[in-house]
Amino acid sequence: MDEGKKRKLSRLKIALLSATALLLVLLVLFLPLFPWSARSHRWLNRMMVKARIQLSQWRGHDPGLAAIRGRVNVSGAHIEAIDSASGWAAVADGEGRFTLPDVMWYPGASFDLIVTNEGRHARLKVVAPDHLAEGRTFDVGELEFEKGEPVDVNEMMGVNSISYRDYDSANAAYYRDVFDCVTEGKNSDEEKLEALNRFVATKLNYEAKGRESSSLRGTIERGSKYCGPLVLAFATVAKVGGYRVRVIDIVDNLKDVNSHQLVEVHYAEGWHLYDPTYGAIFKNKDGRVASYREIRLDTSLVREELFASLDKEARSKLFKWLPAAYGSGFHHFYYFR
Repeated sequence: MDEGKKRKLSRLKIALLSATALLLVLLVLFLPLFPWSARSHRWLNRMMVKARIQLSQWRGHDPGLAAIRGRVNVSGAHIEAIDSASGWAAVADGEGRFTLPDVMWYPGASFDLIVTNEGRHARLKVVAPDHLAEGRTFDVGELEFEKGEPVDVNEMMGVNSISYRDYDSANAAYYRDVFDCVTEGKNSDEEKLEALNRFVATKLNYEAKGRESSSLRGTIERGSKYCGPLVLAFATVAKVGGYRVRVIDIVDNLKDVNSHQLVEVHYAEGWHLYDPTYGAIFKNKDGRVASYREIRLDTSLVREELFASLDKEARSKLFKWLPAAYGSGFHHFYYFR
């Protein structure tokens, strides 16, 4: 065999070996049997989305944030999009109607919606149209929860309607003393948490300086004029008291945004909502403390007289937007790590 043929054969062997090696790498990265394959698939999908967005720009489209509208056959269902651009989730109203804000739209974009109802989760895929309606929205029509793929959200990547924050464990003994003092003589969960809610509401201080105190202890000792530090103080003290808690961000809309933070506490096999900024507690028809979901379905539970700690002018200003914040269903959760 002459030298030319030998070199060609050698190059062919190298090419075959390279292709085989690449194939093996791809198999290792993406075959489902490997623990890192889901992460690799997600990375590849995100790269493809970026490429499609760039392509749509070259073609003269205007990719960007948009809102998904639709209706699911489960009232009060929790809905979010995997890898949402914003991290906002939604709760459907009593007829199953929902708006899911701030997802990344481009012509033909597809979204995996996670719909949660009574602890069960289903994945439903929807596809965006090539053009958006006025207000940058698109309607995905009727969705059936039962037709979705059952999933375990605890094992899924891209579920980002939940964030985590550090717990101030260094001051746990201090918060325990606060909890014990505030709840002394209280027997039931509702009595203890109502007392804590009233206590934190006394720390609303419009004369306080700065966005936040230097610590949660500072919020408890000196007060704050913002809901964020007050809500976090309530959540921290309740956690030290042995409760599972989560902070909720809500907004009235996504244009001229008015936002508020609240706390849900889990006891008696369910979530119960507290507004420690104003000391408000919302009772359902059974006289029990309502959950965020219940209030979303019935915003009449948010009554002006529950905010009696505020003067008339402040209450009037608050109620120009607060019921709409509950009624929008837009929310984001925060848990302690």
